Amino acid sequence: MRHLLVTGLILASSNAFAIGGADVLLNNVSTDDASTEKAIVVNDRTAESTVFEGFKLNDPVMVQMFTEWRTAGKLDYEVNSWYMKLLQGKYEQAAHLLSVMNDKMPSELYTHMKVSEVYLYHKLGLNQRFFDTWVDLLKDKKAVQSRIGMTLWQYVDQQAPGFFSKNGIQISEAQAETIRTVENANTPFFVYANAALALRSGRNAYQSLISLPSGHPFKIPLAQTVILDLARNNELGNAGKVLKKYLEPEIEKVNDPYVLGEYYLNLARFLYQAGAMEAAESYYMKVPNKHPKFTEARAELMWSYLRTGKTADLRGQVASLKTELFSDYFIPEIYVVRSISNLKLCQYGEVEKDFQNFITANKKWAKIIQDKIKEDEPKWSEHKDFFLKLADQKVAAIEQEMKKIEDLGKKSIKAALPAVGVQPHWSKNNKELAFHLQEVKKQRIVEYKRPWINRERILAEAIKKMKFVKIETMSQIRDLTRKNITLGTGNTASDPLAKANDRLVFPYDGVFWPDEVLNLKAKAQSLCLEKASL
Repeated sequence: MRHLLVTGLILASSNAFAIGGADVLLNNVSTDDASTEKAIVVNDRTAESTVFEGFKLNDPVMVQMFTEWRTAGKLDYEVNSWYMKLLQGKYEQAAHLLSVMNDKMPSELYTHMKVSEVYLYHKLGLNQRFFDTWVDLLKDKKAVQSRIGMTLWQYVDQQAPGFFSKNGIQISEAQAETIRTVENANTPFFVYANAALALRSGRNAYQSLISLPSGHPFKIPLAQTVILDLARNNELGNAGKVLKKYLEPEIEKVNDPYVLGEYYLNLARFLYQAGAMEAAESYYMKVPNKHPKFTEARAELMWSYLRTGKTADLRGQVASLKTELFSDYFIPEIYVVRSISNLKLCQYGEVEKDFQNFITANKKWAKIIQDKIKEDEPKWSEHKDFFLKLADQKVAAIEQEMKKIEDLGKKSIKAALPAVGVQPHWSKNNKELAFHLQEVKKQRIVEYKRPWINRERILAEAIKKMKFVKIETMSQIRDLTRKNITLGTGNTASDPLAKANDRLVFPYDGVFWPDEVLNLKAKAQSLCLEKASL
């Protein structure tokens, strides 16, 4: 039986082992060459069949690894043992020995160590480390262009379609640069990696948009970033083409009410920008009342009504949004639009009330917004968009992977004898992941501050518009006073308006919404603003 055991191990590598465990065994048992040779001849096929029977050669990487191992020449017992663990699908056991094998693997097979590390991390579900080590390997052209390297590349490409969208992979700036500089980088891995990098790149995302298959989770956000960039540059025709060809088919596929409502809102904005008010209004009205952006859509609808002179519709929208149902919603535009409407009708007393209501309603929001922006880790309890969810996904994925590697590290203590503690590569892996975790947490903070910063801008813009309405109101009142015209209840508006202080101040110089109010022009010859040039 001892002879048969030795024979099986010898045949497993097609070579007698070099000085190691097998030689020690042979030196301590009695045998003769004739009997050994006879045993080998008799049991040749049986032993080989028994050893290879458990091998899992079910993907190109393992087949290529097996082929190169079989033709490698004499190898140490421990090296052969490691290959057998790997080829038998004992991935965790093989992964524990990566540090040990780095010192024992012959130079002609050293590329196998780099390839097997990438491969094993994927098999163990360590997706971030799988990505990290693969990108590192891309820097080694000799390794990547070897037979085993090219085979691994094919394997990586097979995993690519859902890899980035499902696993919350973090791509550092250095890794992004490596990906960009790889020659002939048009295989699936690079297509999907570049798509992940292009999610906020505006029109530069167009190539990724057309490269991804229909139904991919990145398809909609890529289309949106392209469309919005085109719209910002007033290329509405091109934006419409991308919307029709790429966004609408994806929306039909996902059948998501939120995505559909957001689509209606964005389409209404593009039509508004193009001056197609009637069409814009119809799409604003399509946003469902349970949609997270319903109030946003109705606030913008009010501007369209104001611009087209639909006073009754405007008043109806203002009244509906001022009910208790929407009392906790952030809608600073209500009072701005209503004050302009009252100003056009010479209702100066009502304009004054609008000023006071605006300050009362938004003073609370101003404090909430400023506090959230100052927080180290602000929260967002409303609907989370694609990027908020992606930020959460990345943090959770890396934390879970770090926990998994910590557990593997504990198991590795007894994997290599003598037991000297956690195997070095597991400790190194967690240090690398700790760096990623720090980065994704910073990114998550930025993402969670984003909606609050947007609200700060919206409120700042509303304040600026209210200031203009106040100035225009004072101008009209002074004009009427100079002409000694009786104003009725409007007379009482001058003093409070003159004394009112602006209590909401934001250090923001940009423009977030189309500045409708600043286009109003007072007509000195008229007692009221007969028509607002909006």
